[in-house]
Amino acid sequence: NNIQNHLETMLKSAQKKISVFLTAKSLADESMLLASYLPKAKSKGVEIKIATQQSKEASEAIKLLSPYATVKATQKKARMVIVDGKEVLFMLYDTYDIHSSYDIGIWLNSGYLAASLEEAFSKEFSMLKKAEIVA
Repeated sequence: NNIQNHLETMLKSAQKKISVFLTAKSLADESMLLASYLPKAKSKGVEIKIATQQSKEASEAIKLLSPYATVKATQKKARMVIVDGKEVLFMLYDTYDIHSSYDIGIWLNSGYLAASLEEAFSKEFSMLKKAEIVA
C-alpha cells in the first residue's frame, strides 16, 4: 500500500516526463492505478513511456495504457518509475518471487541519480519495438 500511495503522489506531481519500467506481472497489477493518473498527466503535456515484457498477462494493461503512453516491449526485468528526471521509485524484488505485502520500494529524490537513470532508460527505450497485444 505504501508503495502504491507514493507512486500516486509521484504521478500526480509529474510536469514533463514519466518513465515506467515494469515486469509484465507488475504492469498487469498496477494498470488500474496507472490508468487513473496517466490520462490527466498526458492532458498536461507530460511525455509518458512504458517499457515492459510482452506477454498474455500484460496484454490487457498494454491495451488500456496505450492511448496515454508509448508502450514498448523489452526482455529485461525491472520495476522502476522515474518522474521528471528528479525522483525515482524502484522496487527490489521480482513480483513472481515475493508476495506484494512483502515488497520493498525505495524512493530517491535525487536529481543527479534520477537524471542518470532517465538517460539510460531513454537510450534503451529508443531501441525497443512497440509492444503488441499477445493473444
